[in-house]
Amino acid sequence: MSISVRAEPRPVTVFAASSLTTVMGEIAEVAEGAGLPACRCVFAASSVLARQIADGAPSDIFISANRQWVDHAIETGAMDAQTRQVIVRNRLVLISPADAPLPLSPSRWHAMPKLLEGEWLAMADPDHVPAGIYGAAALKALGVWREMTGKIARTANVRAALALVARGEARAGIVYGSDLGVTDEVRRVATFPDHTHPLIEYVAVVNSHTDRDTVDAYFTFLMSADAQARFAAHGFLPASGS
Repeated sequence: MSISVRAEPRPVTVFAASSLTTVMGEIAEVAEGAGLPACRCVFAASSVLARQIADGAPSDIFISANRQWVDHAIETGAMDAQTRQVIVRNRLVLISPADAPLPLSPSRWHAMPKLLEGEWLAMADPDHVPAGIYGAAALKALGVWREMTGKIARTANVRAALALVARGEARAGIVYGSDLGVTDEVRRVATFPDHTHPLIEYVAVVNSHTDRDTVDAYFTFLMSADAQARFAAHGFLPASGS
């Protein structure tokens, strides 16, 4: 007599921006409880993940903190352009250590370089990491970029910038609004006006050559009420902007 053994569904591999680290862990648990496969989540700067995908790294779903790096992955043929979708949005904020708040009024951005005299502003690398790209755009729009360039501590991703401020190794930092809930060692100084930087959108896309039924179900779950509630609880904004 032969005995058939039901194979467990393979995990869905999700490459996601570092700023999604905490919330995606929760969403993976909720998804599994709803009967979806386990999630193997890989977190790094969107630029790093996009380059890994272009080099052949196996990713079923890619969630980038901007459109640029999704476009890069699509151009290699690895990801399916027809599946591209904005799943959530975010805000850009200036933070300082909780025990040493930066005395900056939101309407006096021009005072920031003076307040940081001899100290560091931590931010993700503005040459390729989305949080840094947004941050540089904001500083340029506010007219302080040139004065700030010698004061910037560039990090590999936004969570690394957050960590520098939390440890008191940087006087201030530029992170996402959703990062504020990760640690109580930092506090928000101000929120950058929306008009100073491109819209912060998290764009998801599915692999062109993967097991689509399973992956599409997981992809759809990211827009479900359960998943969106988790995003909202962590400070993300709805994709609609409402």
